[in-house]
Amino acid sequence: MNKTISIHQPDFLPWLGFFNKLKQCDVFIIMDTAQTPNKKSSYTNKVMLLFQREPKWTATLPITKSTSEGLLSIAQTQILNGEHVKYKIMKSIKLNYSKHPFFKEVFPHVEEWVMFPANSLMEYNLHGIKSISKCIGLDYTKIVLASDIGHEYKNTDLTDRIVEMVKSLEGDTYLSGDASKSYLDQDKFVDNNIKLIFQEYHCKEYPQKYISEFNKGLSIVDAMMNVGFSGIANII
Repeated sequence: MNKTISIHQPDFLPWLGFFNKLKQCDVFIIMDTAQTPNKKSSYTNKVMLLFQREPKWTATLPITKSTSEGLLSIAQTQILNGEHVKYKIMKSIKLNYSKHPFFKEVFPHVEEWVMFPANSLMEYNLHGIKSISKCIGLDYTKIVLASDIGHEYKNTDLTDRIVEMVKSLEGDTYLSGDASKSYLDQDKFVDNNIKLIFQEYHCKEYPQKYISEFNKGLSIVDAMMNVGFSGIANII
């Protein structure tokens, strides 16, 4: 019996492709052991949403990225000034989506995800991912943390680390994102009897209120506001 493994960092209110990957695999590893990117923001703490009728990177969580001892793992990263920042994001979503078709259905859930009291970036994002999955009918019990399967961050070859995790879960197939075609050593998967497949997700267009040209990169929150929870299945 085939067992497909996929791996992803815990993104903040992710886009539709994140959940497409979750839907396709048997085990979805959340990389809490990965280092937090040492830059202003990444998908773990920023998200594109509608702002003044335009898609913009408007929701960003300020976070700790490093200490005197070096970069932090995602599991160690904390949200700074959490309550104030979350309230601003929640109010912005309310203001910019209040006229959308499914606002009344979706916003109470979004408010709970955004205002979730955890200041651990890992705990906060994982709560949102699991809650969103539940609302759209995806099996979130397939999610496991890299730390829970004994993975420790190593400054070694990325492909070697992926192969190690897939084999530890007795997987025979690895589902990777499209962008990794350029840097994964595909021969190593062959050598370890692991089938490598790429996601190749092409987002199905859905009506986006106020947006004249479809933007596929927005948070799944945008799709929910436009088509409701029940409409998401046809997109992912």
